[in-house]
Amino acid sequence: MKGRIAGAALFLLFLALYLATGRALGKTGVFAHDDALFQSDTSRATRDLTEPGADHYRTKVHPLFVILLNPLGTLLWKITGSQIRAAALLVAAAGALCVVMAHAFFRAIGHGAVAALALAVLLGVSASHLVFASIPDTFIFTALSLTVCAWLALRRPGSLAATVPAGVFSMGMATTNLAPASLLFLGGARRDGFWKGVRKTAALVLLVLAVAAALSLFQKKVYPSSNLFFARESFQEDAGYVFIPRVAKRAIVRGEVLFRHLAVFGILAPEPLTRTPVGSPVPWVTFHKATLSGFCGWSFAAALVLLLAAWALAAFGIFRARLHREPLFQSLLLGIAFLAALHYFYGDDLFLYSCSWVFLVIAVLSWGLRGACEAGPRWSWGVNGLLVLLAVLVATNNLAFLRSLADLYDPVLFLL
Repeated sequence: MKGRIAGAALFLLFLALYLATGRALGKTGVFAHDDALFQSDTSRATRDLTEPGADHYRTKVHPLFVILLNPLGTLLWKITGSQIRAAALLVAAAGALCVVMAHAFFRAIGHGAVAALALAVLLGVSASHLVFASIPDTFIFTALSLTVCAWLALRRPGSLAATVPAGVFSMGMATTNLAPASLLFLGGARRDGFWKGVRKTAALVLLVLAVAAALSLFQKKVYPSSNLFFARESFQEDAGYVFIPRVAKRAIVRGEVLFRHLAVFGILAPEPLTRTPVGSPVPWVTFHKATLSGFCGWSFAAALVLLLAAWALAAFGIFRARLHREPLFQSLLLGIAFLAALHYFYGDDLFLYSCSWVFLVIAVLSWGLRGACEAGPRWSWGVNGLLVLLAVLVATNNLAFLRSLADLYDPVLFLL
């Protein structure tokens, strides 16, 4: 009963937070301009979510985004009278539900009430979730799907009946989600033996692909402008986002940028960099060339120190309790490794994909901190205090970042 009350409270709190931050950004008019916010397609995503007759061409890489979400988005548009309000409500609800599922996951791996709540809040106020649960796009739905898959791996290990729908939803948000979703399933299925887990995971992949292909064909009938994700031409446009390092220096720099986004910027927002491309009526915002040594406020510096301390404690807990032997923990690491390898070679603004890995990263952190808590009551109290303070500082820094982001743009077109 207490868990349900905590879940309901978290959902309402973060739904209100994301709607408020979405309103602050939406009323500036920036959602009308694709690419302005970390190269996010806010205008296109709004149409995908709410307009049945729009050009749904990005279903080539977000295969079932339209068929799964547009009917509800269209209904919300009719109820609210605003496409922006309808889209904002959908992404905010997905973000809030993600926090609730993350809280359930942290409780399921053995964290106490305080630590689980602080970890869930940390995810909810992370830079990635604050941004992508506030603006219309596909990415927060990816975060939700992977969080659900991780929870199912704990609570319904090896259950194809439970995981196939979650896997279809996850792949429907982005084709590449099939890999981390399958790895999470494998982590749970391995409890019945390694090779049995592998066979079940192969069955999961085949079932998800078959259902997704059928739904893609149905989507093409209902939304003629959509694309089939398995058609060869669906991959041609995104070839332009592939990064191939020609010299060693570029390869090293790319690795450094990716590491900063994986370990820090997805959680803790640095001072953003802005530029106004020729022909753009609004500035573009990015973290791509931001560094840890660049100018940042006191909250960023303090939160970074605590985040590093948390990672040190987590490393201690992992090796003390030999948690690296846990199959699901290994799957979390493999999921992060897959995404790191993928986005080393693919993607322009890496923060755009941060929703794919932030939960996985915090889940690894949480697993290690659980191991540290097992060293004794004082360790548990220390972890609780560290997490609460970290969540407060991250929230302080990231909410200030969002306020500065809203101040960057003058009111133009849209009012929520």
